[in-house]
Order: sequence, then C-alpha cells, then structure tokens
Amino acid sequence: MNTAAPPAPFRYAERLPHASLAPRITCYWEFTAREESPRVHYVPPDGCTSLLVPTSGPHAGTLLYTGPWLDPHTVLVWPGARFVGVRLRGGTAGVLQLPAATLLNATYPAVHIGGARGRELQHALARCLMGSDGLDRVARALDIFWMQQHATFLAPDPVVHDAVNALVDSNGECTIAVVVRTVGCSDRTLLRRFRAATGLTPK
Repeated sequence: MNTAAPPAPFRYAERLPHASLAPRITCYWEFTAREESPRVHYVPPDGCTSLLVPTSGPHAGTLLYTGPWLDPHTVLVWPGARFVGVRLRGGTAGVLQLPAATLLNATYPAVHIGGARGRELQHALARCLMGSDGLDRVARALDIFWMQQHATFLAPDPVVHDAVNALVDSNGECTIAVVVRTVGCSDRTLLRRFRAATGLTPK
C-alpha cells in the first residue's frame, strides 16, 4: 500500500545572502503554489520588511514593499503562483531610503511609494528575479546587485542595530532590561529610536 503523504499545497524556500550582506539582509525567499492549493495563504508576522516580486499573474514583475506586520495577514494566490523576495533585517530601512513606519501593516508597489529609489529597485530587482528560474540563481544575482549597492545604503542607527542583534541572537528571549544594558541607553531612548528605525517596538 502506498502511504506517501500528498505534496504540500505550498512550497517555501530560503537562501542566505553573502556574508557581507547579512547585517542588512536576512534571506532571499521563494513561495510557490501548486495547482490544487487554497486561494488564500496566511502569513505570520515576523517583524521584517520584505521586497517581493510575483513572477506570474496580473502583477508579474511588479516590485512590492510589504511589512512589517503586527498581525497575520492574508495573501491571495492562484494556481502556479510564484513570488520571489528579499527579507530585510530589522532596523535597515535605509536600504529603501523610506521611513520604516510607512510600511507598517501595509503593502505598496515600490514605484508608487519609494520615489526614485523605488523606481531604481523596481527595474534592477525585476531583472534579477525574472531572469533566473531557480532560487539559487536568483540568490547569486541578488548578491551581486546588493554588493554593488553598499554605497547607497543609509547607515543604520547603531543603538537599534545592537538591539536587533541582541533580540535575534537570543531568539526573542532577551528581556528589554537586558537589551537596554547591552546598548547603553535608557528605556525611553531605546523605544524612541527603535520605533523610528523599524516602525515597531522592541517588545
């Protein structure tokens, strides 16, 4: 008797960026839906901002900025849908040159909200993502692109950078009191600077 489990309706995969990009980029990712998949996908909040491009459907090739999200949100998918994206590390809104709170609980086309930077990324990332079929090739193309972009990144707030590292390295177990001692500032200063840089609170 064949007891093999049926294939999952969705497929999700990640690739790590080049080590030099890790302070800014968490991962590259790919999401695909099978023909029999449900038409709605629920995405849990992870506190990050993503850049994503659907590679099929009516918005194929359109670069979208999305998140950070405080609550789970729904994404409409269709048979054969494929999305490829870049997940930014918290506190690195300078990559987009856009206030972090602008994207809180929202998704926008880059060309509508990102100004000249959004239009630049739209053209560059669409070429990277649409021109490579597999995620490994996409990751290599994106590594090359982002490493050429270093000079355009705005410097992150060092307090927020250290706070994010403390939270991520502890898998979210680090208390705010410990974070405050680690970064060397008051609770109020941490909250103000963290919110400005990420659109979120450390909690």
